[in-house]
Amino acid sequence: LKVPIGADPHNVAVVHAGVNTMRFIGGDWDRATAALDAVYFDMQGRLTSLLGTNSAGIELAGDANFKFSKVAVGPAWPIRQFYVGADDANPLRVLRVPLEMGRWLRRADGNDASPGILLNHAAAQLLWPGESALGKLLWTKKDNKDVPYEVVGIVGDTHLNSYDEASTPTFYEVLSKEPFSGNMPRFLVLRTPSEPSAFYKAIGRELKAAGADAGPPGFVNLEDQLKESAAGRRTMMVYLCGFAGVAVFLSAIGLYGVLAYSVARRTKEIGTRLALGASRSGVLAMILRDGFLLSCCG
Repeated sequence: LKVPIGADPHNVAVVHAGVNTMRFIGGDWDRATAALDAVYFDMQGRLTSLLGTNSAGIELAGDANFKFSKVAVGPAWPIRQFYVGADDANPLRVLRVPLEMGRWLRRADGNDASPGILLNHAAAQLLWPGESALGKLLWTKKDNKDVPYEVVGIVGDTHLNSYDEASTPTFYEVLSKEPFSGNMPRFLVLRTPSEPSAFYKAIGRELKAAGADAGPPGFVNLEDQLKESAAGRRTMMVYLCGFAGVAVFLSAIGLYGVLAYSVARRTKEIGTRLALGASRSGVLAMILRDGFLLSCCG
């Protein structure tokens, strides 16, 4: 529970808005993507007005094994991919993930002429161990073309699903560069002024006003999710502590019985010592010393 997760989960909720992306299919993919983006950015703007500045971000999980190389033709490394909103719609800023070097993503980083990405610390160390990754180029294949990306910032590693999750090399790309993804889930990351559940109804109203579908949105309290991830270990610790308590109790009863029996057996000896002039404190010290040694062994 003391492991740093690389973010601040307090009062953070992940919201699945319930937008059926298939209704945007029709015509060309660029228009479908733009229409879907417009809905989510409208949601983000409404929720920012409701909750405050830097309180709402948009995220979309991409390819878990997106491959990058450091030169146009060369060995490639699998790096996990996320599409994120730029500027104040960046979920990393909502989560208060530290920016270690460089700058945050801007909308201009989504332009084909100058695509920029963020790397997390694990990816930067994987690709350029012992040196700065800032300003370096990464290459990947898109539509059978070698496409360069510039590293504009390095952010800290995060593991938001569980405390013992490994840090995965990850890069973050501007959401507007994402091709139409069908039913791939997008979600909003929100930071509320107090307990997130108090805002669920108001958030739901804003999502419906922006074009979410009729079904209720899905809410995940990030802090609760982390606690639940440790529930199995906490249960195991409760059992271990319970059994340990029983063991200590049984050991104490056993030690008491042995000590009581030992002293009872030495009643005549104690009487003889006192009759021959031994002091009460000396006899008491002898009994306590023997009992203490036995207790330590026990």
